Amino acid sequence: MSVRTSSAASLAPFFAPNGVAVIGASRDPTKISYGVMRNLTDPERGYRGPIYPINPKADEVLGCAVTPISPRCPIRWSWPC
Repeated sequence: MSVRTSSAASLAPFFAPNGVAVIGASRDPTKISYGVMRNLTDPERGYRGPIYPINPKADEVLGCAVTPISPRCPIRWSWPC
């Protein structure tokens, strides 16, 4: 079995991302993804970078323009793991 080690630099995309996408962002306050969006957009403690709510059935969520997933989606995805 091999042991994989990580340097602090390899974790940078996880702890300091260039943006955050919320897949399934909802306008419904009873949904978990609404709470995630509310926390990210909090003016005092929220995320300061770009937020990309993803939802094919909405135009905006908590003031953020929604991006539907499609082959023409302008967002370039990178996964930190």
